Amino acid sequence: MCRTKMNHYDIVFIGQLGMGTIVPFRGSPFTEPGGPALFASIGASCLGKRVATVTRISERDDYPLEPLKKAGIDVFALPGEIGQYRVVFEQAEFKYRCLSSRQVASLKRFHQKLSLFSANSRA
Repeated sequence: MCRTKMNHYDIVFIGQLGMGTIVPFRGSPFTEPGGPALFASIGASCLGKRVATVTRISERDDYPLEPLKKAGIDVFALPGEIGQYRVVFEQAEFKYRCLSSRQVASLKRFHQKLSLFSANSRA
């Protein structure tokens, strides 16, 4: 019988990473990594969980992976595009902002291309 060493995780997040351009009310615009998979993964790792993240990302856009790697999160990435968004704070109060998506990443057909877990695996 052939056994493969397999990592075990408390939680695995599958989702979009993105890069956001933040335009403050006063000040210069800047970019920040973001997206649901990034924020959820970081939050779970702060609670001491063993976390993995599955996403799509291009080699030229690997900057959003830095916070995940720094937090000790295992990343499984397929080639693809990340989401691009823009947040404009039109007034000094944070509750007044305009959010727009410039590009939405697609995780469609992930299950056909990614096989991390086997239903037949044995511990």
